[in-house]
Amino acid sequence: MIKIRLFNKHRVVKMISLLLVVLPGHGRTEGLTYADTVSNADVAMLPPFCRAWKKADSWDEYSQLTARLAKAPNPQHMCPGLNHLNHAVNNLDKAKKRYQLKAAIREFTYVLKHSEEFSSRSVVLVKRGQAYESLSENDKAVEDYLAAIEYQNTHSGNKKIVSVYGFLSDLYWADHNREAALQALNEGLKISPNSKFLLKKKKKFK
Repeated sequence: MIKIRLFNKHRVVKMISLLLVVLPGHGRTEGLTYADTVSNADVAMLPPFCRAWKKADSWDEYSQLTARLAKAPNPQHMCPGLNHLNHAVNNLDKAKKRYQLKAAIREFTYVLKHSEEFSSRSVVLVKRGQAYESLSENDKAVEDYLAAIEYQNTHSGNKKIVSVYGFLSDLYWADHNREAALQALNEGLKISPNSKFLLKKKKKFK
């Protein structure tokens, strides 16, 4: 006779609740949310609007906080994306690192797809590019870095992300394209001639 093991109802409910919590970018539900699982140490590494995302007890309160702090499109996806990327940077476990990077890419892609025009779009493109680069998907990383440069050059009022020129240069260098690597650095130095980050990278061309 085959014995069928019945699951405890409360245990099943708890397992489902935990699953909902860890799904990247999962919105607010009754009880815990992804934001609730983020530690204060993690939040300290995120932008101010993500601190509001963590602090708010309701979407109404969150909307009021973010309206005062920053214009952040789809923060329920952007903040988890940034947090996943931060965790991936120092993760020595290859499988977990890969999971965090892919999770970050999913979140950033959602933001880019659903918010075409916003002041920090170039930032999201650079962050997604870094995630792709860490996964050795260099072609996609180059595409994002170039898109970030184009966006910040064609939209006034956007803060220039000078470091993206260095990231782009490194990928060209790795692809043995010395000329393109040097050109990327020179373009960045036109914007910020005293950038220590770019000047240090340029030394290898001497």
